[in-house]
Amino acid sequence: MAEPKYAFKVLEDSKYKDTWKDSLTQRINDPSKIHQQGSPLCGPAAFMYCIARTAPETYRKYVQDLAYHGEAMLGSLHVKPRPECLNETADNLVKIGIDPVDWIALASLRDSSNDFLSVTAGSSLAGITLPSTLADWFNQSGLFSGGVSKQASTSSTEHGLDSLIEANCRHRSGSCVCLFLRAAIIGGGGSLGINKLGGKDTPKTWSGAPDHWVVLVSDIHLGRQQNLIPFSCSLPRTDGLEDEPLRARIYTWGRERPMSAGRVGNFLPYYYGFVGAARH
Repeated sequence: MAEPKYAFKVLEDSKYKDTWKDSLTQRINDPSKIHQQGSPLCGPAAFMYCIARTAPETYRKYVQDLAYHGEAMLGSLHVKPRPECLNETADNLVKIGIDPVDWIALASLRDSSNDFLSVTAGSSLAGITLPSTLADWFNQSGLFSGGVSKQASTSSTEHGLDSLIEANCRHRSGSCVCLFLRAAIIGGGGSLGINKLGGKDTPKTWSGAPDHWVVLVSDIHLGRQQNLIPFSCSLPRTDGLEDEPLRARIYTWGRERPMSAGRVGNFLPYYYGFVGAARH
């Protein structure tokens, strides 16, 4: 039997052509293994994590169609990466640490949504995902008939504690909820290694703009013992809550992990809202 023809150059490499299907199966069994590594593809990673959890066979077919044909459909979302993305080499992917299966799924999605810039292993701006783009992907996927809510922007002044409580409410109701952050507050890049002026244990960053998407995988716990967020999801008064501890579990960087940002008041300046997508 003739060997299959692949649309992605990296799958012709001897290191991957016999193992990429195993990597795909691993991600179907555990979507948290999806990992953008050293690429700026956290938006596609958050989205694909939600797709793989919600509809694993849809995710499988999406990756396989891309691998063999160089294009795929997710509902009405047509994903067709440019040649620069298709022809990325194994050596370049090794440099940023990304698995070919994740490159195929994540870079293809991001590249297809760009008007001008192509996504390559060395790209930075081409990989950034805005809230409107993430919301469009959820809408076009056809998997979230319960509706998609975009309550995120590049200005943190629009999103405070009430927004975070609303995100928690949507998670409790079964929605996929992606939080838009500056990664430094959860231990990611961009920190200058010194405290933010006027705040204890909060990193000062090069940029005052959001740079990372994570997925909420547990309720947000606000308070030292009892959770001060009522189960009914009604919004409490925010007076005096800035000194309460904030805890949750999130998916990010290839695993589900605790998110502990210290006090609520530490976290909010690094929080830029959320995109939520309800299955039904």
